Amino acid sequence: MKGRFAAWWSVCLTAAVLASCQDDISSPKTVASVTVAPSAPTVVVGTTVQLTATVRDESGNILTDRTVAWSSDDSAVASASSTGLVTGVTAGGPVTITATSEGMRGTAAITVAPVPVASVTVSPSAPTVVVGTTVQLTATVRDEAGNSLTDRTITWSSDDSAVASVSSIGLVTGVGTGGPVTITATSEGKSGTAAITVAPVPSDFILTDIHDPFDFIGHCPTTDPAYAAIEQDFEFLSDGQPSTTQITCTEPYTTTPEGELTDELVAVQTLRIAYYMNEGSQGKLPWTPLGLYDWMKSLIAGVNFRSQSGNSYCCNFINGKYYFGTSRKESSALSYYRELDGLFAWLGLFLHEVRHRSGPGHTTGCPAFPLPTDPAGCDAEYDLSNLGSYGVQYWFFAGVSLGRINIGLGCQDPATAEYWARRFAGLANVYPARFVANPPATVAPAPPYGGSCFTH
Repeated sequence: MKGRFAAWWSVCLTAAVLASCQDDISSPKTVASVTVAPSAPTVVVGTTVQLTATVRDESGNILTDRTVAWSSDDSAVASASSTGLVTGVTAGGPVTITATSEGMRGTAAITVAPVPVASVTVSPSAPTVVVGTTVQLTATVRDEAGNSLTDRTITWSSDDSAVASVSSIGLVTGVGTGGPVTITATSEGKSGTAAITVAPVPSDFILTDIHDPFDFIGHCPTTDPAYAAIEQDFEFLSDGQPSTTQITCTEPYTTTPEGELTDELVAVQTLRIAYYMNEGSQGKLPWTPLGLYDWMKSLIAGVNFRSQSGNSYCCNFINGKYYFGTSRKESSALSYYRELDGLFAWLGLFLHEVRHRSGPGHTTGCPAFPLPTDPAGCDAEYDLSNLGSYGVQYWFFAGVSLGRINIGLGCQDPATAEYWARRFAGLANVYPARFVANPPATVAPAPPYGGSCFTH
């Protein structure tokens, strides 16, 4: 019996194991969990990190024969390939990278760091500014491959703010004469520098009280506190009699309706420019120690507008006073004097005619009027110690163009500053052909166009 039982038990045991093995073959293990490693890595933009998914059954056994799908919840920051290779696209995160197998998921939180800053350079590297003016510095941030990085925070500092201060955007202001002052731009621990020298205002430099010429001429003279002083200092006549024209102006002056434009309004706006150039020009004009406005009012009592057409001239002598004489203009022609160069051209003519009260007269023999029979349209020579009327106009327009007479052109954007510096150069360059000897040079503006930008 014992032998027969043992044989039977052996057969049964073999059959049970076989059945179990057959069950294992016919019923593979179910995925119970997926884990991803590393779980919270940081990658730099443009670099990669390989993630690994571990798949286990409910007993914790690793299952190696299962398909794993990878996905990113923000592929614009970090993308994931079909093999779990994650690429940093842009700085940000954390981005959830998910590995999925048979409905089970595991995740990793990816943070994408920006490319590290390797260097900072500052330009211009060694500028000179005049006291009261500014210069814009630019910091260029690069990675170790030399690529420019545009999305970085930059902090600015000065090692001597009493001489040169710097704003949070790299705008340097000359505060006091001296230097060089080190201006430092720093980003992510890397720094670049510029050496700033602050020079005094040149002795012949005229810093006017016109800080933004376009904003200035946009305002009506009738709303300016200076209007009362101009009315008191200059009288307007019409054919020798007090003008009865009512001066009105609708803001902005530059778009005043044509019907409101009168010779008197344009004259007041022109004299207003001279008024705000007066203080800065005292002792700076080659032909008088007075300021521009004070010099004009010391020589003429006002303007006589004539109904008869003809050239402007100086002067009408009326009731014991001298008046700049000029013909009235049509309203359509007055439109030009709503523009910056129109008003300054008109002021230049004022200066020309007023100069006739004390300066040398005209002659002939210059390239513009070479013949003795020509009208007297020349100055004998360009001599700063004794400027004639054309010399005054040239000096004035050249000064504005080159920034020696500073009206704030340099505070405009570079394209605007260059455009108007060249327009004023065009006004000046009419005159070199009107000198018999020693003509002035042709005006050729160069940066900084219209002069430095003063902070006032």
